[in-house]
Amino acid sequence: MIPPLVFFLLDGRGYLLSCALMLTGVLLLWRAKSRWRRWPGDALSMVGLLIWMTTGPVLAPMVIALFLLLFVGWLLLEQIEPLRRRRFAELVRGAMLAALLAMGICETWLMRWPRLPARHVEQLVVLGDSISAGIGSNSEAPWPGLLEQRHQLHVVNLAIAGATIRSALHRELPQVPGDADCVLIEIGGNDILQNRGDAVFATQLDQLLSSLQQPGRTLIIFELPSMPWKGQHVLAQRRLAKRYGVQLIPRRLFVSVIGDRNHSIDGVHLNAAGHEAMAQLVEDILAPMWTDSGQR
Repeated sequence: MIPPLVFFLLDGRGYLLSCALMLTGVLLLWRAKSRWRRWPGDALSMVGLLIWMTTGPVLAPMVIALFLLLFVGWLLLEQIEPLRRRRFAELVRGAMLAALLAMGICETWLMRWPRLPARHVEQLVVLGDSISAGIGSNSEAPWPGLLEQRHQLHVVNLAIAGATIRSALHRELPQVPGDADCVLIEIGGNDILQNRGDAVFATQLDQLLSSLQQPGRTLIIFELPSMPWKGQHVLAQRRLAKRYGVQLIPRRLFVSVIGDRNHSIDGVHLNAAGHEAMAQLVEDILAPMWTDSGQR
């Protein structure tokens, strides 16, 4: 089983914690008047940076490099007494505070509950992997089937255990009905586990979304957890979701289901309770569609 702490680090909460720790460290060092009073600020800042890197910050590599350069420069300035009192040091501290606040606010905004358009949907297509297909060795009904039972909605579950974005392009995409007015994408986890390159991941996801996009169709995608030291897959999801107008389900919601020990067989694959929880989550997210059509 995967420890809950791992999911905490990978679903965005660890990232926010790291920003808060570094922010506190900056403020403590700013107020410290003597060397011995600086160690709490130094410690919080270093721990925060370590967690920040471990969470796989969802930022462009250039932005990560610039922030690390700013962090090192700021920390060195705080250790040299004559430099701490200069105007330049004040500017560097201000830049650190601004950077940390911006990162925290942006991530908090992206973690908000998705807002789907209030429109009637008759057919939902699910493209996914074993999270949506089940693993076959258990008798539980996958969550798409549970969702179909609760609403007057035709759900086409095309998910295949072990699927990747590449396999979805060749096996699942051709089976998507042309009149499907809503497609939910839960795929990409296996690409990360197989260490698929960032560029390949982004290119194949671009192909998938561009092929699915059509007038009158709502596209929804589950955001993936960011892996330690690497968040470029999530960055690609966010960038492409914005380009194609895809509704993004924040990773914290996805992890709230798969990260619960009561919902999982092995820390990743869902058991019966997990499929029930995922069906409830998707039902709540799609609530505007049920409300608009009078199905709820």
